[in-house]
Amino acid sequence: MHGEGTNLKLAAAYWKLNLLDSYDLVRIAIEALEADTDTPSLRILAGENPRYSALGELDPMFEKALKELDINLPSFEQAFHQIIKQHAEQIVAGTITPDEGVTLIWRATGLRGYYPEWLSDLMMKQSYYRYIAETVQNGNKQNEEARDQAAQDIIAEARKLIEMFDAD
Repeated sequence: MHGEGTNLKLAAAYWKLNLLDSYDLVRIAIEALEADTDTPSLRILAGENPRYSALGELDPMFEKALKELDINLPSFEQAFHQIIKQHAEQIVAGTITPDEGVTLIWRATGLRGYYPEWLSDLMMKQSYYRYIAETVQNGNKQNEEARDQAAQDIIAEARKLIEMFDAD
């Protein structure tokens, strides 16, 4: 999770996909407490030192905190969808670049063997964007407009993903 405040349902999705380490779990607990979300397990977790606590020790505490808050763990597919939607929303909002957003989606999905066909257009648009951006970086200034259009194409694809998830 990349600096976007604590959303414990989203944190549960990241945790389900093994995308959080012990430092993340402690940080999430601290941020939740600072946001007035309080449970006994969150207090204990926030007080742990991630340097000396193995992830296996903190996992059950994080699960217990989620249960105390009536937050159900998502299925793997639901977790993927939550994370994809989050990054698509960040792309559209402009809080991350289109290239960064697609890379984060790829890290959460492709590197874990989740290749839904409906993501292929987004991945192809990123490949094209990177190709054009590299030519601009290498001095071909006449491709700047094509690079900007490729970024807009990624944003449009991210909007489609958001609409798809909102329709579910």
